[in-house]
Amino acid sequence: MKLKAIFYVAVTVGVAAYVYQTYVGPDQIAAAQSRVAAELKDPSSAQFRNVEQVGDRVCGEVNARNSFGGYAGFQQFYVKGDEVLLATTGNDPDAMLQRARVSSRCIEHLMPDADPEATAALAN
Repeated sequence: MKLKAIFYVAVTVGVAAYVYQTYVGPDQIAAAQSRVAAELKDPSSAQFRNVEQVGDRVCGEVNARNSFGGYAGFQQFYVKGDEVLLATTGNDPDAMLQRARVSSRCIEHLMPDADPEATAALAN
C-alpha cells in the first residue's frame, strides 16, 4: 500500500513538472519582453513582433531606437531562464555568429523535432 502511494505521488510530481515546463503562462512573454527591453539603449521604444512561447523559451523580434534616435530595424531575440540573446546587426564574424546562435535556439524552440546535433553545432 505504501509503495502504491509513493508511486502515485511520484507520477503526480512528474506530470506537474512536465505541465509547468510545457506551459508557464502569458506572464512569461511579458517578463521576457521586459528582459529584452532592458538590454536596449532605449527600452521604452521597444516594439515586439512574432513573439512565440513554448515551455520556458520565448523567441521573437524586437525593434528599438538606437543612439541616434532612429529605429534600428527588427532583430531576433531568445530568452530562456537567465539567458537573453539578441541578434546583432552587421556583417562582421561576431555579429554573424550571434545571429546564428539566436536562430539556432529559436529553431529548437519553434521546431522541437529539429535535428538536435545540427542546431547544437550552430549554438556553440
